[in-house]
Amino acid sequence: MLDARLHALWDPAGAADRLAAGPEIIDLARSAGDDRRERNGQFWRFVALMELGRVADAESALAAFEREATTAGDAEAVVMVTARHAMLAILRGRFDDASQLIVRVAETARRARMADAEAITGTLAWSVAAERGTSAGWETGVAALLTAARRQPGHLFEATAARILAQAGQIAEAGAELERLLPRALASSGPRWLGAMADLAVVATAVGNTGAAAQLYAALAPYRARLVVWAGANSAWGPVSHYLGLLAAVLGQPGDAVQCFEEAVDLEEQIGALPYLAHSLGGLADALVLRGGAGDAGRASGYRRRAREIAERLGMTVLLERLVPPANEWTLARDGEDWLLQAGDERVRLRDSRGLHYLRALLAAPGRDIRALDLVAGGAGLAASGMGPALDAAARDAYRVRLDALTAGLDAADRAGDRAAAEKIEAERNAVLAELRRAAGLGGRDRVFAPEAERARVNVTRKLRGTIERVAASAPRAAAHLRASVRTGGACRYEPASGGPSRWHL
Repeated sequence: MLDARLHALWDPAGAADRLAAGPEIIDLARSAGDDRRERNGQFWRFVALMELGRVADAESALAAFEREATTAGDAEAVVMVTARHAMLAILRGRFDDASQLIVRVAETARRARMADAEAITGTLAWSVAAERGTSAGWETGVAALLTAARRQPGHLFEATAARILAQAGQIAEAGAELERLLPRALASSGPRWLGAMADLAVVATAVGNTGAAAQLYAALAPYRARLVVWAGANSAWGPVSHYLGLLAAVLGQPGDAVQCFEEAVDLEEQIGALPYLAHSLGGLADALVLRGGAGDAGRASGYRRRAREIAERLGMTVLLERLVPPANEWTLARDGEDWLLQAGDERVRLRDSRGLHYLRALLAAPGRDIRALDLVAGGAGLAASGMGPALDAAARDAYRVRLDALTAGLDAADRAGDRAAAEKIEAERNAVLAELRRAAGLGGRDRVFAPEAERARVNVTRKLRGTIERVAASAPRAAAHLRASVRTGGACRYEPASGGPSRWHL
């Protein structure tokens, strides 16, 4: 009766009940000498532990189940064990081991004449292909899932089909499937429900459906500390918090998204779920950029770099395509303490400098003039004209001497790579420039002396040209484009010449 009740009430809310009932079934079965029911209890305990994210305890429960199944010669139970070992291998990023185990599952399931052998192996194989495959064959997968949905209505196979469509770039089709399925899925339950909600969260994010995202967030929120586990833990697709992070981001709540992704990263690191860790690090990086707080850009670069390293090590080709922009889209972004410029197959790491900040400001505003004084001031600059000095001669000379000294100090700090010193000098220099801005008077009257504008023109020109030459050492094609596109003078401009990117990621 306990076993039947767990089957009848198999939904995400009952995980704790399954964990408590498993040992009770085991004890009763031992008393009755019913080995098969004892194994049922062991398996229920394994599934519940997986749902609750207690993966190490779940592996111990699976080992006990495997010993009993092997001793009893239970062929179907041995197939179940092998399939769960494949699932755990995928969870940990051991994709080659998982592929070998999937072959064993197929062979032993056929020998045991299991009716659902194809479904078991197909789910596992798709989990590997989702990380290491290509879009080839995904249409077949969608067709198979929709066929399964017709044969077994209520199991929400359509959600996985919609996710595959979204990941294959079939956004309109995925969006239509989301709209068709969402009302029914929200009102549904069962062992596949949590996985279906996670799939639909991916789709809602991909298509930008904020209405669906809000409903899915509310549905998933009660399971925030859990793993997304399908049915009898035949698949585990990372923490629920990861999917909440995706939804929070599309809902324009970057702070919540950061918190959710951080929770996901903590659990993934704890259980060694490297593939999902790579995905959550990438999501966390995007959420930090969206939030845009102090230090967020630097943290985002570090997380994105770590995600890329994991993806490269595991051969996660699908994620790598998202982490590395297309060849016709170039990137200039912080990468820890440095900057990373990627232009197609060219890649160069650059030490932080004012020239890079000037270049980034120009790239962010293609076709628009930005005065050298604005670039130097890091924002709205000084208004220069020939109207004469607003300050007396002594004050003007004092400001000029101090600005010259600070400029020389910044040059030295840039050459030495002393970021702390550069930031300190830059802060003082900005304070001096702020005083000059104040002296410019009210109503935008141009009262600042023209020599400072000339000084800014010379310094900005020199810094920009020096930065482009540093790029040329490792990325000559990118440097050639920048030389042809960056115009310097009292006003500077990035006017994209041919041979450059269709878009800059900054």
